[in-house]
Amino acid sequence: PEDLIITSAKIKGVITSKEIIDKKQSDFIKRKKTSQPSHIKTCGSTFKNISEDKKAWMLIKEAGCENFKVGDASISQKHCNFFINNGNAKSADIENLIKKVKKKVHEKTGENLELEIKIIGD
Repeated sequence: PEDLIITSAKIKGVITSKEIIDKKQSDFIKRKKTSQPSHIKTCGSTFKNISEDKKAWMLIKEAGCENFKVGDASISQKHCNFFINNGNAKSADIENLIKKVKKKVHEKTGENLELEIKIIGD
């Protein structure tokens, strides 16, 4: 929350070998590369998950939004909670695509998607 400041934290770790850590990190990176778009311009994960069983990407897919496009902005075919700038998208294209998806998801599922990204400026 914006009205809180974290002043300290306790972190619990586990002592293990460098090889195990390297393997876990490598597996994580591989999973991420196969499930999310990489090396292209995206907003990152656009919407927050509503709950463990109501993930934003599932709601977007259920509402039939996965092929939506506005201007040069579109939804990733690899992961539909990632919005892509195909090269010449304006911020308005991305914002209008977000609005279009939010509206359609609400119409089809009754759920209100909340942005995970922050939009700043006008």
